Amino acid sequence: MNRIVAFFLLAIFVTSCKKDDGGGIPPREPLDEVQLKDEAALQAYLQTHFYNYEKFNAPVDSDFDYKIEFGVIEGVNADKIPLIDQVESKEVTVDSDKGKIIAKVYTLKVREGDLGRSSPTEVDSVYVNYQGILLNGTIFDTSAPGVPVWFDLVNTVRGFSVGAESFKPGILKSSEPDDGSFSVENYGIGAIFMPSILGYSYNFNNASTRNKIPVYSPLIFTMDLIAVNDDTDHDNDGVPSKNEDLDEDGLVGNDDTDEDSIPDYLDADDDGDGKPTRDEITDGNGEIITPYPDTDRDGNPDYLDSDS
Repeated sequence: MNRIVAFFLLAIFVTSCKKDDGGGIPPREPLDEVQLKDEAALQAYLQTHFYNYEKFNAPVDSDFDYKIEFGVIEGVNADKIPLIDQVESKEVTVDSDKGKIIAKVYTLKVREGDLGRSSPTEVDSVYVNYQGILLNGTIFDTSAPGVPVWFDLVNTVRGFSVGAESFKPGILKSSEPDDGSFSVENYGIGAIFMPSILGYSYNFNNASTRNKIPVYSPLIFTMDLIAVNDDTDHDNDGVPSKNEDLDEDGLVGNDDTDEDSIPDYLDADDDGDGKPTRDEITDGNGEIITPYPDTDRDGNPDYLDSDS
C-alpha cells in the first residue's frame, strides 16, 4: 500500500487566476440561495454514490494504485455503502452581503495518515497528489501521475484548506541502498466535497476557470497528503504564520493589527510602529525570545503593541 514517490522538496506550487474577460457571465444569485442549492446537490450525490472501499479493504494487491474512484449506487452496485454514511462534516462560516452563511465541507477519510504526525493548518504547505472533479464526474484539474505538487494552503480555495486539515502526512523513509529517492508510508488518502461558496466558481472575479468549472458548482477533490511543511513564516518576521491568526477563526487573512490592509502573516511590522517585528522578539544574538517581550506589561507583546 506504500508507493515510492519522487520527493521534490519545497518547490511551492501556486495556482493563479486570470481576470474575468466578462463574456458569458450568468446573472449573480444570492449566496444564501446558492448555498441551499449546493447543500442539496452534495447531499444527493453523497446518498447516491459510493467509492471503491472494497479495493482498499482487500489484501494488498500489487496492481491496485490506491486511488479513489466513485460510482453510482444502482444495478450490480445497488448494495454498496453510500458516501453519506462514510463522510464527516465540518461547518464553515462565510461572510456575505446578507450576513454570515454556514457552509459544510464533507471529508471522506479512507486513511487518515500517520497518527504520530500533525495535520496541516491553513497556512501550511502540503505535498499532494490530487484530482478535481465536478459532481457529474468531469475532471477539471489533476496532478500528473506519480508527480505530487506543493500547495500553499493559504492560496488554495477554502474548502480544500479546511478539508486538508482532516488528514495527516505519512512517514518519510529513504530508499535502500540510498539513491536519492524516498518512500512515504501511511500517508493520508481521502476526498473533500465542498459547496461553490468554498470553491472557485462563486467568485465572479476568479472566473478564468469557467471553461472548466461552471459558475456555482460544488466540487470534489481526491487527495493523497504525502507531506506537510508546518513551519511556514510567510513574511519572515520570526512569528510562524500559524500563530498570526489572532482571533483564532481559522483565517489569517483578516488579522491586521495596524490596519494597514496588510494581514499580519504578510506584514514584517505587525503593529506599524516602525520597528520590524523580528527586532521586537529577538535578543542581541538574533535568538527568538519566548514568551515574546511585553515591555509595558499590558498583556500585549511588543510586536503587537505600537506604544510599547
